Amino acid sequence: MGYLWDRDRFMRHIGTLPNENAARRFTAFLLTQDIIASSEQDAEEWIIWVHDENNVAHGREELASFRQDPNGEIYLQAETAAEQIVRKRLETEKQNQKNVRDLRSQWSRQPGSQKRPLTLSVVVLTVLVFFFSNGGSPRRRLTRSPSSASEGPSFSLNDTLRFCSIADYGRTGDPLVSIKKGQIWRLITPILLHPGGIWHLVFNMLWLWQLGGIIESRRSKLTLAWVLLLTAVLSNLAQAIMPLDLPAPLRPFSGNPIFGGMSGVVYGLLGYLWVTGRLDPGSGIFLHPNTVMLMIGWACLCLTGLLGPVANTAHFAGLFVGMAVANFTLNPRRQT
Repeated sequence: MGYLWDRDRFMRHIGTLPNENAARRFTAFLLTQDIIASSEQDAEEWIIWVHDENNVAHGREELASFRQDPNGEIYLQAETAAEQIVRKRLETEKQNQKNVRDLRSQWSRQPGSQKRPLTLSVVVLTVLVFFFSNGGSPRRRLTRSPSSASEGPSFSLNDTLRFCSIADYGRTGDPLVSIKKGQIWRLITPILLHPGGIWHLVFNMLWLWQLGGIIESRRSKLTLAWVLLLTAVLSNLAQAIMPLDLPAPLRPFSGNPIFGGMSGVVYGLLGYLWVTGRLDPGSGIFLHPNTVMLMIGWACLCLTGLLGPVANTAHFAGLFVGMAVANFTLNPRRQT
């Protein structure tokens, strides 16, 4: 499943502060209020970003109060309290990383892994990105104290792999702003980020291993590579350029360039295998109808909003692209 940050998790600009010390102190205070925030230098000011739209109004109120008394005791004590929160989150993060390492080790020992090196490589790369980017989360990795978190290296990695830079998008509102600068890798790399956490990663990697492995072992590495890349590019592009504010019936398909997840590709592989099995029964490729129903049912469940902010456009775009690729390559009329 692909995750979004707009509406529920997309970073929102709530104001500015004049210097780094004030920005650090205020974001630490917000953390004690269970509001995830970060700061970013812009010229001579520091921009304050809130990561959950539901906290924007609260964050602005707190910012107004902070400006009146930035040296108040409540703010001076906030950094110490934030340090304790950081330590607890680090402990949780370390346990999550251990779980992922154990999972990767189990996969690498599977007998079929030698027949699917490309699939295994993509899985390992995605897991490594998860380690070093805090799962692609919009918040800065809490590997150091709040006083130094604003310069965390994984935040830079996240912003490099996203469809567009958060700062550029915040200033221009153009989802293609970074790609127009020549950063074309961003058409693909959002698939490596998994902001939904460990289970977001596990869900997508299990399906990638199964579906991608079928294509690689029954077709070829080259076939898997171009199906994967094509579905990645088109599903990411569709998710990014879809209008943000759609009418109520179409709102689950609202776009947003700040997203992450392999699910657009997973649904592309599903679509490719599904149509291939139907058009070419002799290919040895077969998906049980229950598997198809499970995946389509999950995609429909995501539309309800019960699972939080999900990149629904990427799901269905990937599915249709995969189906179209299989139909194009296998339809007898295309071969005459």
